[in-house]
Amino acid sequence: MPTPADQMRKAKQLIQQKRYEDARALLITIDHPKAEVWLNRLNQISNAAPLTQTAASTTDKSFTGKLFLTILLLLFWIFPGIIALAIFGPEAKRYPDAPGAKELIFLNKFIFWIIIIGGLLVVLVMFLAVSSFRV
Repeated sequence: MPTPADQMRKAKQLIQQKRYEDARALLITIDHPKAEVWLNRLNQISNAAPLTQTAASTTDKSFTGKLFLTILLLLFWIFPGIIALAIFGPEAKRYPDAPGAKELIFLNKFIFWIIIIGGLLVVLVMFLAVSSFRV
């Protein structure tokens, strides 16, 4: 008859092979202090797996409308467009396979660099303007 330590080694091998149901069935029968801890971890893994699958399979989101709205706002009202981009950009990063998400992510990066380069140019022009005045 195998000892609890041997059964725990067997359970560890089953877990490493991702045979969680077999490991769970074995851990239930083991009289060892770590068996209950491992069983709780396996239960957490099995409870977390469906949640991650449903979150990953939720690609019915579409960002094409948000992309169109953001482009219109950027063309006509720059600050509201930047605010819309700050709101919709991170959401699009969570669903990168959704329609319009890649374009919205690209637009977010593009506008970020435009703002950085534009800010540096404004600082440079102001520095040159201030340094050109002589008292």
